[in-house]
Amino acid sequence: MESDLHKKLKKEAVDWLNQLGCSIVAEEVSFRGDLFDVVGIKDNGISYCIEAKATQEDLDKNRQVKNVYSQWRNSFNFCYLILPEGRLNPDWEWLDWGIIRVPFANYELEHKLSLHIEKKSKRFESLKTFPETIEIIMAIAKRLTNQIYYQKSGAKP
Repeated sequence: MESDLHKKLKKEAVDWLNQLGCSIVAEEVSFRGDLFDVVGIKDNGISYCIEAKATQEDLDKNRQVKNVYSQWRNSFNFCYLILPEGRLNPDWEWLDWGIIRVPFANYELEHKLSLHIEKKSKRFESLKTFPETIEIIMAIAKRLTNQIYYQKSGAKP
């Protein structure tokens, strides 16, 4: 089950991508066989993936999956981790990813300070073709459409 802290980190990621100028942003986007916490894309096709990690266990859990992070890098121009301030230490597998830190008062869910970029993401030359850009836009659109449908109908996905 998703923790309240994880939900809050995803909300902060959505807000940050909107401030960055992404015109399309969604949480929990299924794309190329993986589920991404937050994905955004700008009008010029530049794409972002943000993975929220609330615990060290969550940060470390994908170690068994070979090359998972490099596969994600091949799908997006910029990849970031969003982490609570001072709690987690990413290892070498996240080397090229940016790190966003979110300070919380006593690590409660009340946001007290603005987030800060601890490390900028390397720019990955991915999504080089128009069809690949459309593929990610469609994945986001599908997620948003389902989210709206299930909110209105009261059904569970």
